[in-house]
Parts: sequence; structure tokens; C-alpha cells
Amino acid sequence: MYYHLVAVTDLRRSEAAALREVDVDLRHHELSVIGRPDPGEQVDGDGKPKSRHSTRAVALDHVTTGLLRRYLKAQKEVPSGPGGDRYLFTTPTGAPCRLGLFSHEFKELLEQYTSLPPIRLHDLRHGAASLSLAAGNDFTRLDVLHCGLLRLALSERSTPGRGEDR
Repeated sequence: MYYHLVAVTDLRRSEAAALREVDVDLRHHELSVIGRPDPGEQVDGDGKPKSRHSTRAVALDHVTTGLLRRYLKAQKEVPSGPGGDRYLFTTPTGAPCRLGLFSHEFKELLEQYTSLPPIRLHDLRHGAASLSLAAGNDFTRLDVLHCGLLRLALSERSTPGRGEDR
């Protein structure tokens, strides 16, 4: 479920790992992403991320909503984590999983079940952005999420006279 969310919603790995049951609104097909700084991310004096886009609502498609509904039902047996929080992705004791676990497991799954070249977990975010653009979603929203990298890539392709010799 974790990898599916990262691949289709453009969540950062830390945002997906920090999701709690209260952040999931199945009725409105939405996730509430609460801004928590990534390790090494610049923060203001109050410890909050500098980007105003770190806290946002993320729309869910019907397939993802259905998968989450089944996942949450199966997770009911897992105890609450520290402070009574019910995280989506936990150890058997209810504690949230360490971020390194997801990257390590993703690498192992790819090596074991595919013959693909190495793909970083972070690369799933770029795939989500590409799918969103292909579906006709607003470019400016994607531009905000990818800090201008997408704007540069698209301008390279759409600038007259550029890329024609390639």
C-alpha cells in the first residue's frame, strides 16, 4: 500500500510514512498531508517546514480509496503507536516504520521480482507527476510540487529550435 500511495499521489516517502488513520478521509477520497520536516529540510525558527506546500490535501482515485479501505480494515488488529496514534505503516507493535525500511525494501523487491535497472523510491514521485500531466491536470500545481524541475524539463521540450537535433 505504501508504494502504491507514493506512486499515484506524489507523496514524499516521509509524508507517506507519517500518515495516520485520522489523515485518511475515505468518504471524500482525500488524504490530509500534515507538514513535518524531512531530515535536512530547511525549517523556520518554529521547526515547521518553510514550504507552504508541505501541508495539503491530496485527492485519491477510486481504486486507491478502495485499496485503502481494505488496508485499514486489515490493520485494525495492529495496536496503536506512541501517544495513541494509529499510523498507516507500522511495525507489529504499532510504532511507525523507519524511513530507511521503505527504501531498502523497495530496492530488494525490484531486484527480486524485476529485471529493471535501479530505480530509487523517490523516482516514483516523478512517475506520479507524469501520470498527472498525462491526465490533463494543471501544470502549475505540478510545478509547485517539483520546485521548478518539471518546468525546466518541459521548457526544454517545448522551446522552438531546442531538442530538434537530438
